[in-house]
Amino acid sequence: MNKIQFVLALLILLATFQLQAQNNSSSPYSRYGIGDIANQRFGQFQGIGGTSIGIRNSYHLNFTNPASYTAIDTLSFIWEFGVNGKYNKLSTSSLSQEKYDANFAYMIAGFPINSWWYSGFGLLPYSNVGYTITSDSIYSTAWGDTMILDSHYSGSGGINQVYWGNAFKLSKNFSLGFNIKYLFGTIDHTRTANVLNSDGQINPDNFSVKESQQLVISDFTYDLGFQYKNKINKKLGYTAGLVFSSESKINAFESVFTEKVNAYGFTDTITNTEGEKDHFLLPLNLGTGFSIYNERFLFAADYSIQNWANSTFLGKKDSLVNLSRISAGMEFIPNYRSLKYLARIRYRIGAKYEKSYLNLNGQQLTDYSLSCGLGLPLRKRKSTININFEIGKRGTNSNNLIQENYGLISINLSLHDIWFVRRKFD
Repeated sequence: MNKIQFVLALLILLATFQLQAQNNSSSPYSRYGIGDIANQRFGQFQGIGGTSIGIRNSYHLNFTNPASYTAIDTLSFIWEFGVNGKYNKLSTSSLSQEKYDANFAYMIAGFPINSWWYSGFGLLPYSNVGYTITSDSIYSTAWGDTMILDSHYSGSGGINQVYWGNAFKLSKNFSLGFNIKYLFGTIDHTRTANVLNSDGQINPDNFSVKESQQLVISDFTYDLGFQYKNKINKKLGYTAGLVFSSESKINAFESVFTEKVNAYGFTDTITNTEGEKDHFLLPLNLGTGFSIYNERFLFAADYSIQNWANSTFLGKKDSLVNLSRISAGMEFIPNYRSLKYLARIRYRIGAKYEKSYLNLNGQQLTDYSLSCGLGLPLRKRKSTININFEIGKRGTNSNNLIQENYGLISINLSLHDIWFVRRKFD
C-alpha cells in the first residue's frame, strides 16, 4: 500500500462518519433504552454465529477481543469494511408489515508497531434507533360521547463509536489488549397524541400534544481483552479468551420541546428545555470464549452477559434486564495450499441464542438465529471477500408484543498489504 492509497483510505474512513450517522434500525423495539445494540462481530465471525472472543486470525480483525490484534502478521497492514442488508417482517396476532434496510456497516484497520505491540482503529455503530408506531384507543366521555386517542411514536438516529485499540504480547502464549472508544451520536424521539371524534375527525374543543426529545451523546469508554493460546498436539491448537468492561456513566445532553395545537392551528408551548446535561449507564460486560483449530478446521463458542438490570437511562430503568448471549460456530477449508479455487474457500456455519436487555409486558425478549458464510480468497493474495447470511426471530406476537422474523446478508472485504518492507525496485 503506497502513500496515496493510505491517504485515500483515510479519506474514505472520514467520509463514512456521515454515512454511519444515518444507520437506522427498522424495529419498534429500538424505542427503548439506547436502541438496538448493533452487531460488532464482522467478517469471518458473522458466518459462525457472531462467535469471536476466543478466536485469533491473521487474516481478519477481531474487534470484540482486542487481545486478538497480536495475531496480525508482523509485516501486514489490514483494512476491513462492510455493508449489510436486512429484511424484517414485523407481525402481531392480527397484522404484519415488511421492511428492508441497507447500511454501511463498519470500517476498521490493524497493524503491528513492533514484534510485541499491535494497534488498530476504526468506526462502527454502537446502537441504532428507527421506528414508527401508531396506536388508537377508544374511550367514552362522562357525557356519553365516544372519543379516539390517536397516538404516534417515531424515532431515529443512534450511537456511533470511534476506537483506538492496542494489544501486547506478554509472552509467547498470552496477550492483553484494550480498546479506547469515543461514543457519539444523536437520538430523536417524537410522540404525538390527537383527540378525535368517533368519525376520526379532530374535535374543535380538544387539542393535540406533540413532544420532541433529542439526546446528544458524547463520551469515552473502554473494554479489555485477554487471550491464551497453546497446542493440544502437533496438529491441534486452542485459544481461550476473556473480555471485560466495567459500568460506565456516559454523558448525554437532553433537549425537550412540548407543544399543544388546537383544531385551528394555534400552538402553545408547554415545555422547552435545551441541552440539559444528563447521563445513562452502560453496564458491566463480561464474556468468555474458546476455539479449537487446525489448518483446515475451527470450532468456537462464546458466552457473554451484560448487567443492564442495574443500568439507568436518563434516570429511568426503562424495562431493562440483564442480557445473556451464547453462540457457537465452525469453519472449514478443504485445502488452503491447493491450486484449485474451490478448495481454498472457507465454509462457515453457526448459531446464536440471546436473551435481550428488554423486558416488556412481563416477558424478556429472546433472539435466536442460524448463520452461514463463505470466505472467498482473492487470487494470489491474503485478502478475502466474506459473504454471510443469517435468518432469525426476535420477540413474540403474544402478550400484545411484536414478533420480528429477519434475514440478514453482509458483505465484508478484508484487504491485506505488506508494510515496513523496503522495495528493491519501483
